[in-house]
Amino acid sequence: ITKIPSQHFRTTEEMLEAFDFLDEETKNLIVTLKAKDSLSFLEELTYSNSTVQLKSLKEFAIEILNCAGITKYVLDDSLNNITSNTSIPVTSVKELLKQLALAGNCVIFVDKSDRIKIIKLNNVVSNNMTLANMYDVPSISLDEIINRVKVNYVVDGTSMNLTVSSGELEGKEKDVSSIFINTEEQARAVGEYLLNLYQSRRKYKIDWRQDLEIDINEKINIEDDFNENNDVTITKQEFKYAGYLSGSTEGRVV
Repeated sequence: ITKIPSQHFRTTEEMLEAFDFLDEETKNLIVTLKAKDSLSFLEELTYSNSTVQLKSLKEFAIEILNCAGITKYVLDDSLNNITSNTSIPVTSVKELLKQLALAGNCVIFVDKSDRIKIIKLNNVVSNNMTLANMYDVPSISLDEIINRVKVNYVVDGTSMNLTVSSGELEGKEKDVSSIFINTEEQARAVGEYLLNLYQSRRKYKIDWRQDLEIDINEKINIEDDFNENNDVTITKQEFKYAGYLSGSTEGRVV
């Protein structure tokens, strides 16, 4: 195994260019490349604004992204419809964007074009995965039982919390926080949304031939040996190349 000089890569193209360090003999061996996406780099950057501002979540997102020098992003239009009245303490940019996505009932990830996306979960089935393309039947497991979500929020500088419960005694409580949640109504909406997601517990993992066109947050129909063929939202993609493409896909029924 040959190690490439230590550096960070933002795109697949940058990783491939790293092979220029290798001679022809070395290229016949195994090379391991590690990369970071844009969100990982944002862990190292902080942002703050001590002025209390009344803005939509989309306006806050643009402000934070621009100050971090991020120009490639996609923001859900629904973020225009939710307002927040808050100042921003010194916090990593990645954490602020996560809190903002939480307040807007959105997901946050980086797509294959290196764009940061803060958008709603995809509800449209765009592809399917059949047993013919799998090396084995899908592995299906159940996530832990979550029956309560405690939402920590801020009203006029005062920390508050609200717990949304299914009424069941069994199960754990999930604790979430966001400075961009500033009303009880918004806290309840976030809590109910998350509780609904957590109670959808079926997780899939599939080892298969893979497809470069499938990205995170896509919803695909997965064939299984129970004749259920569930629609699964993709949460993780892993690719392997050894003269042919293969890999694994993980997702959740939501």
